[in-house]
Amino acid sequence: MSNEIQKANPMVVSYALPNGENITLDAQTVRNFLTNGDAKVSDKEVVMYVQLCKAQQLNPFLKEAYLIKYSENQPASIVVAKDAFMKRAESHPQYGGMKSGVIVLTKNGEIKEREGSFYLPNESVVGGWAKVFRNDRKSEIYDSVAFDEYAGKDKNGNLNSMWRGKPGTMIQKVAEVHAMRKAFPERLSGLYIEDEMGKSQVVSTMNLSEQQAQQYDLSGMEEIDEPTTVTHDDGFEQYGMPEDDMDAYMDEIADKYAEEEEAPKQTKTNEPFQVSYYEYVNNKDKYKLVPKSYDAAKKTCMVTYKEV
Repeated sequence: MSNEIQKANPMVVSYALPNGENITLDAQTVRNFLTNGDAKVSDKEVVMYVQLCKAQQLNPFLKEAYLIKYSENQPASIVVAKDAFMKRAESHPQYGGMKSGVIVLTKNGEIKEREGSFYLPNESVVGGWAKVFRNDRKSEIYDSVAFDEYAGKDKNGNLNSMWRGKPGTMIQKVAEVHAMRKAFPERLSGLYIEDEMGKSQVVSTMNLSEQQAQQYDLSGMEEIDEPTTVTHDDGFEQYGMPEDDMDAYMDEIADKYAEEEEAPKQTKTNEPFQVSYYEYVNNKDKYKLVPKSYDAAKKTCMVTYKEV
């Protein structure tokens, strides 16, 4: 039945992670909690996001993937965490390790590759490099990237705080992702980390051809008007979610998720019991919400089982 529902509505997906945990994503959850930026994401962009998460078995509630859209005139970008890259590379049977570092311009005008992110005050970081080793290859997979090509900048064209304060760490990370993507294209092709796309020059990962878009039936679907205050039609009280608090809130969800790997052990009765918001959202087929029981401070709610 769930597969039939997902086929009819591609904006809702359920899938299992490699560790056996189940994830359910819908448009409301994506728009409310997994989207960054100032612009509204379209239905098609939500579809591509949830379908990518499903295909790549990503857990967005642990910040492994989210949507970024800064302008209505630009398509959204799907951003994947570096940890997700590392997990997929390290789980490959042929992964043999990695080395990486920075490329610096010395005070004498020499270009040098240095392992790690260390550089002297009189040196300039001009790039990053990485080597990935595969057990089935005689030589390593090498890649290098230029600092100016990827450095994140603000709207005035100046380096943002992260790239200004940690240039070596940031460009080394980009080089590592490039090398891992080249070494394991079957697992990482089409995935990008946020540090590869500065806010001033968003690189779109969603320029779909008409043929690609036609695989999802979007006929009859209407754009959802997003209010400035998040609302829940299933009984939750309205509560505010400023964009600046998004990262802190997602960290809180991740912490709760790590502590709640399994659903609460409850005897199936008609008596309401408390669960986390994350637990309810991902198990709506099992739980029935007690109206107006959402606790915005604790991120919990009261539910009963739908079937006893």
